[in-house]
Order: sequence, then C-alpha cells, then structure tokens
Amino acid sequence: MNTPRPRHFALLTILTVSAIVLFGRSVLLPQARAQGNDPRVLFVHDNGNNRYIKNLGGGKWAEYRNGQLNRTFKEVNRTNDYIEIYTEMPQPTTTRLYNKGVKWMTVGDRDWRQGDTGGWKDVSFIP
Repeated sequence: MNTPRPRHFALLTILTVSAIVLFGRSVLLPQARAQGNDPRVLFVHDNGNNRYIKNLGGGKWAEYRNGQLNRTFKEVNRTNDYIEIYTEMPQPTTTRLYNKGVKWMTVGDRDWRQGDTGGWKDVSFIP
C-alpha cells in the first residue's frame, strides 16, 4: 500500500484551499455587494416614456410608467453585471437589469430576449 508523501500532501492541501478561496470569492462577493452600498437602485429606460424600475428595499422593486406604479418585482439574484428581478404579473417574467439595457424571459423561453436600452441613474434623476 502506497502512502502519500508529506510533500504531496502539502501540495494537495494548498490546491484544495486555493480552490475553496476562489470559489468563495466568486459566490460570496456578489452577495456581499448586495448587502452593502450598491449604488444600483434606479434603472431608467431610454425609450422616452418615463419608465423606470426602482429598488424599494428589502429585495422589492417596482416599475413605474409616467409616475404611476405598473408592477412590482422580487429580487432573485445580483452580480456585478446585472440585477435579476422576478414578477408574476402580467405573467411570470424574469428580468435582468444590466448597465446598458434589459433582458427578459418568460415561461417557455429558451433564451433571454433583448429588451429596452437604459441604465443606472442616481435616484434624484426620477422623471
């Protein structure tokens, strides 16, 4: 029976710890940002109809058109690239808010649909 040499064991330990650290950074850092001071709280569409999506806090988001509440969303994921929100109304829809636009998907879709262009604005920008 061969037993691992101490040198091999040390190398295996270093590789294992490195993998755990890298995995933890990729999974935990986006969540830490979500709980910190993420400036992404207002997404404004570029389509000119005074449409925006605002973070209400507590994982809740709301879409407004011409200042009137249109529908509400629940935040389901957050990364450095996008914030993902979900609504049941008017049909189950998942939306991703990116720096320069929106992608969305409904039940039965295989791929993300390209939505409006837009971007993150300071909350004082609300039309």
